[in-house]
Amino acid sequence: MGSGHRSGEKHEVMKISNNYALVDCNSFYVSCERLFRPDLLNKPVVVLSNNDGCVVSRSQEAKNIGVGMGVPYFQIRDLLKRHDGHSFSSNYEFYADMSNRVMTVLKEYSPDLEIYSIDEAFLHLNYLQGTNYVQFADEIKLKIFRETGIPVSVGIAKTKTLAKAANELCKRNAIFAGSLSFIDLDQEQINEYLKMLPVGEVWGVGRKSALKLQTMGVKTAYDLQNTSEQTIKQLLTVTSMRTALELKGQPCYELESAKQAQSVVVSRSFGHLATKITEIKESLSTHIMNGAKRLRNKKLNAQYLTIFMHTNPHRKQDKQYFISKTISLNEPSNYHGDFISLALQACDELFKEGFLYKKAGVVFTGLTSIDKAAQNLFTSNEATLQRKNCISKVMDAINAKYGQNSLVVASMGLKQNWVMKREMRSNRFTTNWNELVSIS
Repeated sequence: MGSGHRSGEKHEVMKISNNYALVDCNSFYVSCERLFRPDLLNKPVVVLSNNDGCVVSRSQEAKNIGVGMGVPYFQIRDLLKRHDGHSFSSNYEFYADMSNRVMTVLKEYSPDLEIYSIDEAFLHLNYLQGTNYVQFADEIKLKIFRETGIPVSVGIAKTKTLAKAANELCKRNAIFAGSLSFIDLDQEQINEYLKMLPVGEVWGVGRKSALKLQTMGVKTAYDLQNTSEQTIKQLLTVTSMRTALELKGQPCYELESAKQAQSVVVSRSFGHLATKITEIKESLSTHIMNGAKRLRNKKLNAQYLTIFMHTNPHRKQDKQYFISKTISLNEPSNYHGDFISLALQACDELFKEGFLYKKAGVVFTGLTSIDKAAQNLFTSNEATLQRKNCISKVMDAINAKYGQNSLVVASMGLKQNWVMKREMRSNRFTTNWNELVSIS
């Protein structure tokens, strides 16, 4: 195609089409477990929540034998045994690493990426009109599977809600083979597909809203699309109205990738009901170490730290206690040492004997970019700041090379008997040198 043109020659302007893709990892935790265990293919597999309590991820085979999402493990243990099934404790380090690998691949297709959760992301697709989005979706699926081993489903549409609907449909119906683009369909075809999606499965429609809608005959995404704005306003929320508009192809939601996080939360249930202040302090120190590392990874500082601890509200026979305290630093920081000493002092004030503690955690707030950090003239010392940065970098590097918590601070404890139960955890194949897959 030449760079020049003859006088009077007409040129067609290539229009840019703004669309969205929703990429969702299929049964993500289970898919991660199968990566280094090919013997698990075609078998019922479940992954459990903290302390091996409830089912949080299921293979299709587990669904087929009647394993429900969120059911207590003890209720389905025998069912799994009868069908040669397998169960695993949550392996958060491994799952987070695999998630990062999937998201890295997605960034090759669009710089505008919104990581919606550990296993799904929205992409803003700014491509020329005429792009074959069916081929495009298949390419994404193939590349992610080839480079990470994780199977994904891809839904593409003009709005985020429609993209989510397309994704949900292709997961629920094998005929779509894991990908569905509404861009390449006319409105009549899209309507037929939306009739296949229950209103309760539409993104943005909560359980209570779904029940209200069903009582008035709105049973599918298509029905919601055709419900009047006035009716939705009267019965539901502004969010539900926007959802209905998005189902009609009117964009109401943009990507939130540019938004800065408002807080960083780190908490875990104890492996047993804790009664000692040493257990609470060790857990708080551990959570602060992990939270400070997250801040550094996001290039953020925090001005405030909230610590909290509480008993188990479901144990009605126990005395209940919930307490929290927010601490302000002299200046924003992401260095663990600036938070730990203050947190331990606060723990001495808050802890009460005679209670059975279920969980403790920390919340970092007042977040600011490290690039915009304003030093306090009365407290800042350049040499001190450099020393803290140096310590953080060394600790992060050692823990990255030899595995999480290879190098810790003393207040975290050594035995950590309080940690949650993960008796069926698989190896952290990609994040710990001592747990690499072995071939004999």
